[in-house]
Amino acid sequence: MPGIQVAFHRGALFFVLAIVFAGCSQPAAEAPRQAPPPSAGGTISTQPTVPRGSLKIAWGPEPTSLSPKLGAVGFTSFSELAMTFNSALAYVDPQGQPHPQLAKTLPEIGTGTWVVNADGSMVTTYALRENAKWHDGHALTAQDFAFAYAVYTDPEIPVVKRSPENLIVGVEAKDDYTLVIRWKEPYYAAGSMRYQMLDPIPRHLMEERSRHDKASFLEETFWTTGYIGSGPYVLDKWEPGGSVFAHAFPEWAPGPAKTANIEIRFIADGNTILANLLSGEIDVSGHPWFTPSVAASVQDRWVRESLGSLVTTVSRLEYMDFQFRDVPHWAPAIKDVRFRQALSYALDRESLADVMNMKLGGSVAHAFIQPTDAVFTDVDRAITKYTYDPAKATALLGEAGFRRASANGPMQDSSGQQLQFEMWRSPGPDAETEILPLAANLQALGIDAPAFIYPAARSRDNEFLASYPGGNLGNRVITPDFFLWTSSNAATEGNRYQGSNRGSLMDPQVDRLGARLLGAARLDEVRQVSVELHQYMSQNALFVPLYYPPDILIARAGVKGLVGRFSYPAHSWNIYEWEPPS
Repeated sequence: MPGIQVAFHRGALFFVLAIVFAGCSQPAAEAPRQAPPPSAGGTISTQPTVPRGSLKIAWGPEPTSLSPKLGAVGFTSFSELAMTFNSALAYVDPQGQPHPQLAKTLPEIGTGTWVVNADGSMVTTYALRENAKWHDGHALTAQDFAFAYAVYTDPEIPVVKRSPENLIVGVEAKDDYTLVIRWKEPYYAAGSMRYQMLDPIPRHLMEERSRHDKASFLEETFWTTGYIGSGPYVLDKWEPGGSVFAHAFPEWAPGPAKTANIEIRFIADGNTILANLLSGEIDVSGHPWFTPSVAASVQDRWVRESLGSLVTTVSRLEYMDFQFRDVPHWAPAIKDVRFRQALSYALDRESLADVMNMKLGGSVAHAFIQPTDAVFTDVDRAITKYTYDPAKATALLGEAGFRRASANGPMQDSSGQQLQFEMWRSPGPDAETEILPLAANLQALGIDAPAFIYPAARSRDNEFLASYPGGNLGNRVITPDFFLWTSSNAATEGNRYQGSNRGSLMDPQVDRLGARLLGAARLDEVRQVSVELHQYMSQNALFVPLYYPPDILIARAGVKGLVGRFSYPAHSWNIYEWEPPS
């Protein structure tokens, strides 16, 4: 499919809300705007498939685990592998429609399988596929989900993301193929639990280990070279530092994948990926390793000579977090809202978006919400926008007690100490291109603004990653489940610094509104809560939205079935549909 396909997706939220809304006998909600349908893929085929051929894929740095929720925080590539080797109860297609995956049917209001109680608590019942199996051939049953719940809610076991399990009060295996989930409050995806939502763990392999030595539970080779998953591909071999080899699981419950064998190579450099694509050594790669700058350099030739295709979507937000915890070299001024607002005005995000996105899609961002979201217009109208304004930034710094000693001198506090704000970023392609202009914006105001790209060797040190003293650049998928600026997601000593809220933002209002958004049961409530949450976040400058980066997936000619990211943190959510050239 030569050419560039641009698609934007808003997620499955409003489809699910409409079901809950109807079940509660409320007036009908307005229909959300739907994203345009993709040109390829999106549903699990019901036709018998005979896997054929092979694909070579490049996915950036090597992950620490193949589990969707255990031991892999901070690695963009871990989701790519996790979705290749694991399955969920359901998946959501690019039109926002949920479909069964390990489930045989999904809960529905009015059938007794999704009950909403007067106090807001709920019960959902999933019927599982009787033919679901683990890669070792052992039956996958409801007990595997109940065991997973015990693991994900165990405070002694570090978990990357404890939601939505923290909204659940109990998981029961009524029998091998009937799973009952009891909820303490409403949750928008309760009837379509997908990736990173109660992902099953093989009880027959890991239950005893979880009881005897929780401290080393995640150190087991089971999570890497000996992994037994439930997804469309079976791990054959893991060559540390090199590649992972896998074959299509012939007994995958929805039906085998279309490609017989895959090799996933760990290549973090975009130029190396490009060279491998051009030489035919790899068939598929994507953002963030194949960056917009690299994609732009090859785009014309790639399309003109029919060498392959580029698929571009927008699903994520690039942002800067503040550090609210007292760490070495910390800037206490961060606790002053005027200081945070000043830094927001000081950053030229419009120019940054132009440079980083290379006209391949995306734009400057002002909130954690998709431009195609049904409530985007209301949110956009209500929030505080920090357009580039150095004069306003200087005035706010003055209000916060900082002055320049001379016209071009350093910005100082009342004791004559220069104001310092250090920014961190993960290593990778275009890291300097992103962080250095932001540092220069602050330096132009007289702020001592070191830009630190930490070494790849520290990327697995979660305590180190949570110790940045000023600002930290990151990105995440824009869905309610990835609004992780809440206290429960803080990176702390107690959870071995696994939480995604690395800056330890602890704000009761953010916690309250974040929980309400996850449980919103009507479109008007979603609209109201979204406006309140983003308005509060922006007024208090609790983080700095930077821009929407384009998610680029590039493939050699003849590769079929690619859709790209939309509301998943991985391109490979539908890898079972990818086909090699004929």
